[in-house]
Amino acid sequence: MTKEEFIKHLLKAKVVLEKLAKKQDVYDEIEERMYEEYRKEENIRNETKRKWINFLRIIGIASACLSLYFFFKDKMILAILSFIVMGVMLVAFSVLSQNTKNGRVNEEYYNQKILPIEKELKQQEKVIEDFIKSEEMRNLSDIIPQKYLNLKAVLFLLEVLQTGRADSSKEAYNLYEEELHREKMQEMQEEQLDYARQTLHEQKNQTKLQKKQYEVQKRISRQVSYGNYINTKNYYHNRWGRK
Repeated sequence: MTKEEFIKHLLKAKVVLEKLAKKQDVYDEIEERMYEEYRKEENIRNETKRKWINFLRIIGIASACLSLYFFFKDKMILAILSFIVMGVMLVAFSVLSQNTKNGRVNEEYYNQKILPIEKELKQQEKVIEDFIKSEEMRNLSDIIPQKYLNLKAVLFLLEVLQTGRADSSKEAYNLYEEELHREKMQEMQEEQLDYARQTLHEQKNQTKLQKKQYEVQKRISRQVSYGNYINTKNYYHNRWGRK
């Protein structure tokens, strides 16, 4: 295959893969809307539970006050009943507090807001799957290896061929592999730099802590030395009347 023929195939692949990318963008947008609705639903659910928790807290405090009031008024039955109500409120308060973030999804909100988006997301997922299985995509894989059948790779291959950096598909593929290797090494270097920065930051914090500990120890040492001096002075003064 000549260089010109390979460029033509890459241009066709670019058009097809851009279509796929647009479909993926639609999927991502739908997915983001779905997550946003889940966040809203959780906020609504938590707000409702907070209101119940505040209500139970008020009832519990009122029950405790009534229990004490009836106890001092020698109305033991009412005091016991108030105490029982307070206990029930405390149990309910504890259960609601623990389940604030893990409660069940509001079914009405889910059916009205989230479920339609989930269906839309599944439909878009099927659109993408069907497109990947389409004849357009199959024709691309007959010319371009699956490993390079993505928009990033195709754009890179086009760029090196059209600018003269590569004169054949083999050279273009090799340059792309070198680019991937360079990116991987750069990523590893960034990770090492981040680790070094984090280590340096921790060392600085440790140095500050050691400095504070040294200052505290030095202050204590001065206080002890001064205390020993005063004790010795008082001892001689009391024994021999010296200052």
